[in-house]
Amino acid sequence: MWPLATRRYQRALAQNNALDFDDLLLLTHRLLSEHPDVLEDYQERWRHLLVDEYQDTDAAQYALVRLLSQPAGARPRSLFAVGDGMQSIYGFRNADHTIITRFTGDFPEAQVIELRTNYRSRQSILDAAYAVIRHSRSVPPMPLRAAAPARQGEQCLLIFDAKDGRDEAEQVARRINDLVRQGRRYREIAVLYRTRHMSRPLESALRHARIPYSVRGSTGFYDRAVIRDALAYLRSINNPSDNLSLSRIANVPARGIGPQSLQVLSTFAAQHGIPLSEALAHPAALKQLPSKAADGARRLASLFALWRRYATSFPPDKLLGDVLERSGYLAALEQRLSPEELPDAQAHLQELLVAAGEHDDLSSFLQEIALLTSADEGDDERDQVQLLTIHAAKGLEWPIVFVVGLEEGTLPHERSLTTSDGIEEERRLCYVALTRAGEQLCLSWAAGRNRGQQLKPSRFLEEVEAYGRERASMKQSA
Repeated sequence: MWPLATRRYQRALAQNNALDFDDLLLLTHRLLSEHPDVLEDYQERWRHLLVDEYQDTDAAQYALVRLLSQPAGARPRSLFAVGDGMQSIYGFRNADHTIITRFTGDFPEAQVIELRTNYRSRQSILDAAYAVIRHSRSVPPMPLRAAAPARQGEQCLLIFDAKDGRDEAEQVARRINDLVRQGRRYREIAVLYRTRHMSRPLESALRHARIPYSVRGSTGFYDRAVIRDALAYLRSINNPSDNLSLSRIANVPARGIGPQSLQVLSTFAAQHGIPLSEALAHPAALKQLPSKAADGARRLASLFALWRRYATSFPPDKLLGDVLERSGYLAALEQRLSPEELPDAQAHLQELLVAAGEHDDLSSFLQEIALLTSADEGDDERDQVQLLTIHAAKGLEWPIVFVVGLEEGTLPHERSLTTSDGIEEERRLCYVALTRAGEQLCLSWAAGRNRGQQLKPSRFLEEVEAYGRERASMKQSA
């Protein structure tokens, strides 16, 4: 039995005579399976089948490939699949990495052509990637040869450690500035991380260093809705006359102060020359509201009075934690967001708490945010450092790549540590990250990311270093 939300979704699709992506696959397979004449017509029309990125195939796509590629009459099977099992990283989208590993068993007549020459990366970068993937238990690892040798004196692989995420980001920024002074362009550089919330310290460090950047495939950290909401609460606490911030969160989470009630309060405040925060508790204003809205306004006014007292003695991170909890914002997120969306939102808020913990008082924290979000990002918007997750980087390449956050619990991610399949996919994800680099690869880890946290280097980083020592020892003995 489907969950209630899924049943509603399917009913809505049917009512709108609409199909989603999964329907396109499943219903096409049903059509071809149940109507041999239709299948025969398409087999005759499509004599050859090409499947790209075969390692990302899921069960439904695989069933469709099998159906369309089967021999028809005197016509033999004609299937051409391109893929790399070492780059299968979409298990969370139901991709099945075993489909490519059993390709020769499913299609025994197929010829396998291995492409072992790499035209992107220097050999030391390929060696680092192989150091990680050679331990794979789920896909056969394949060492690659670099087509282009390193230039004289070129240092292609760098590894550095940091005290925390802020220190790591500042080291990245300094290194980027050094590279630019040496003649590199910003657009030749990418910084990759495991999860989106990790962009926050990087964005801060790059803005401070006046390095132009763009967050690819995502909004910037401070542009995300949950961050804007949380900051609106803090700005309203810090400045009772900030009507814009208060308007944003007056009914977030829902407390009965809808658009019409908010307009009544705003009009009252303007007519009487008082800030909106005072109108929330003004008896004459509350009389003009429905009872539910009036109750919500009173409760919100009481909360802000409490938080403004706390702000004089609480550090910003403790104050923010109380706001998120006492306002009901966190509980509302759990109700509003899907199980897939919720962890990201919670991680973003946790990262904001880390940022708040770097300041002694609320005013200095908000001033820092104001400077960061208004900083000039450079005149040439096209010449920018790229910030993006490793998943978003698949299929892309840059001459210089920084991979940050190589700690246990970050990469591999803490949610993957409980299963061997989870670790295996994280291993492939690390392999993808390392092979995005052409000329220089910089790997880093931080000893802590949250206050009081103690982290250790990723097993993948240790494998890279161990393989380097192994190869160095082999050269000496030779």
